[in-house]
Amino acid sequence: METQGTAYGIMHHMKPYMVTNRGTVYYFAHPLMLHLYIGYTSLFLDQLDGLSYYYQSAISAEKELEEKNTKEMVFKNWRNDLHKFYAEPHLLATRMPNIFFSSLSLIILFYLLYTLTQSFFFSVIGPIIFFTIPEVFVRLSYGGYMAVDTFCLLIMIYLYMHNNVNEKQGKLFEVLLFLSGCFAALMDQKMVIFILAVALMRILNERGNLFAKLTSPLYDRMIQGFILGILIFWTYGFLVNPKAFIEDQITYHLVQRFSLNDVRVTSSQIVNDAKNLEYPSIVGLWKEFGDHLGFPFLIVALPLTIYSIFKINEKKAILGLWFIIGGIIFSLTDWRQTKHLMLIILPLIIATLIFVSRTRLWIRSIFLIIFAFLIFNNIHIIIKLTKDFTTVSPTPIW
Repeated sequence: METQGTAYGIMHHMKPYMVTNRGTVYYFAHPLMLHLYIGYTSLFLDQLDGLSYYYQSAISAEKELEEKNTKEMVFKNWRNDLHKFYAEPHLLATRMPNIFFSSLSLIILFYLLYTLTQSFFFSVIGPIIFFTIPEVFVRLSYGGYMAVDTFCLLIMIYLYMHNNVNEKQGKLFEVLLFLSGCFAALMDQKMVIFILAVALMRILNERGNLFAKLTSPLYDRMIQGFILGILIFWTYGFLVNPKAFIEDQITYHLVQRFSLNDVRVTSSQIVNDAKNLEYPSIVGLWKEFGDHLGFPFLIVALPLTIYSIFKINEKKAILGLWFIIGGIIFSLTDWRQTKHLMLIILPLIIATLIFVSRTRLWIRSIFLIIFAFLIFNNIHIIIKLTKDFTTVSPTPIW
């Protein structure tokens, strides 16, 4: 709903007008690149005018918000918009960019694995494992951020792992690194998990004194691009409506989410008693994550991914850092959901396949049996999902 809700306002006024259930009339929860793409696909399919009710709701609510300083109409209009969304969801226009980026991600993952394993077989098996994980399968094709996030992460890891070019190609490659970081920042702030891993790699491998180590990430082109992308989004937000931007992006989606006043290791956080909604504990989150990946993938892949860190001077150590940083960040936030941990599945798959590709035949055979069991079981769950969508039920909701 939220990714399509801003389409009309962005396309006509370059402003993300939309009433939210957080009491705002602008959407600043995430950067708006995906929203722009959905605006264009809505225009292409001649459905943009059908999304104008989001804009009208925001305009009327904004007027009351300014005149009476009350959010009553904001929440009333949001409920009305929700009912209209269920009546006419405009699914194809909303999902088309994600289907496109998912297709590109499949190709990039294949080429990445081929260069890392030198095996056509493992280059094929990797995307199959990833795309048949039931929660991944659903989230890559609906109107959320996972498809574009996956694309950005794959572009960045591909460029990072292949940063060995001759002098002629060096300048072009630096531009590509910079653009990949900038593009990722304009897609989703959660891409910071990979940027932090790159920064930590620079710090740990930099020679010199402490100051040189701590400042070394500032010379990385990908990190520079990411910083610029964040600055562009923040500048845009402050120009559109500073109060709404501070409330939605900075306060609600940054400060409050990581205030660390509700870190629950074993007990769940009740969201809505009436609807029986709750965020899982850290233990519950990781148990659910392992279940959604399919047995025994997390048990097998976790130690192999973390093991990559022990050779910190090798580029593949980025995989372990990416996984650990993402795991820590998404466990500490009070909005604990498996949809966030979906962003650290790729390092699990890549690190595991790199390891398996370099082992003896009998060890490979054991892993192939595990992979075959995993894929068969996950495809079976996906088939069941098509008949009963509650077969997989992320906590608190999809």
